Amino acid sequence: MSTDVVSPRLNILRASSSCRNDLYWVFSPRGKSVSEPGAMILDSAGNLVWSKGGYDQVYNLQVQEYLGENFLTFWAGTDAVQGHGAGVYYMLDKHYREVHKVTAANGLAGDLHDFIITENGTALITIYDVVVANLSYLGIPQGYVWDCVIQEIDLATGELVFEWRAADHYPVSDTLRDLPDGNGGVNSAFDFFHINSIDKDSKGNFLISSRYFHSITYLNGTTGDIIWILGGKKNMFTDLSGGRAINFAYQHDARWRHNRTAISLFDNGGDDSHPGNATRGLLLGLDEVNMTVKIIREYINPTEIHSVSQGNLQILDDGHVIVGYGNTGAFTEYSTNGTAICDVHFGPQSRFGEGEVQSYRTFKFEWHGWPITDPDVRILTNGEDWLSFLYLVIEAGEVGGVK
Repeated sequence: MSTDVVSPRLNILRASSSCRNDLYWVFSPRGKSVSEPGAMILDSAGNLVWSKGGYDQVYNLQVQEYLGENFLTFWAGTDAVQGHGAGVYYMLDKHYREVHKVTAANGLAGDLHDFIITENGTALITIYDVVVANLSYLGIPQGYVWDCVIQEIDLATGELVFEWRAADHYPVSDTLRDLPDGNGGVNSAFDFFHINSIDKDSKGNFLISSRYFHSITYLNGTTGDIIWILGGKKNMFTDLSGGRAINFAYQHDARWRHNRTAISLFDNGGDDSHPGNATRGLLLGLDEVNMTVKIIREYINPTEIHSVSQGNLQILDDGHVIVGYGNTGAFTEYSTNGTAICDVHFGPQSRFGEGEVQSYRTFKFEWHGWPITDPDVRILTNGEDWLSFLYLVIEAGEVGGVK
């Protein structure tokens, strides 16, 4: 029996018994050297547990809770427009059945950057939409931009709960991105803001990350008004770490931590045109009363990886930190003191940054999957018949694990 599903061969540069080997690597490999992009789960040793293909592109596979149950969630669609996508969001239950397919409201297409399920049974999604904008600061009285939209969708009804547009609250001139040649027309809209993450707190307000503003914005969840800005041209915080807390650039994945006293983010440090500093994970301490910010911890790969796009930072329940390096095929687990204890490459280091093998985000999760189809492989051990670790559903382009 054979299958055309290909699992990446992990190059484990560092390994430690102190790493969370009870958890699974959860990611979505794609790239020029990936024959079929898809969602994938590996065990800590790099063995394939589950994979699902059959889509154009897959981004942001992770485990999220909804109504007391865990689901595999991901975005699938086209990312042909460089830097963002148009598609839908999927939720698979523990039996790997598609039980929810979530679409954006108002006839828009869901973007690949974020899909967050809240405790209130809603989903936060990102959207890119072309609108007319004032580009007079560039000598263009009227041009076109990719407006960045966040929507909150009720998962039970599909109804729109909240919508916010960057162009309604920010002038395009606040961007730190140069206008690429030929941009600004209806067929080549200017990506001036580039939203890539959303978080919602207990107050009902939103935390969003803008790649091209080099900033994180805190928004009123009712009015959409800006409460404060961290980083970028309009930074409102005093940096107690000598400028190193607010000099992040092209960042991703901003999240509230430690009961809203800290923010974690993935600081790319540069892009293709502006190489910048080594990529780092950041944990920042935030004082919203005195409007100060400081570095609590930096997470820098021993080889000082430069990841010019994508990436994430996940904090596990024991304080360990997972950093996925986006367009660079690598992920690292750090101890609570910031030491790299497990370091893995899933693409050749010689081709890092070239898009050969990459994953938008990489996580470590506990996951219990129970396929409802019979396995195609059984193993006899000491006369006992037990389900093998692997079952194949070749026709569906899916490989899954049972235990």
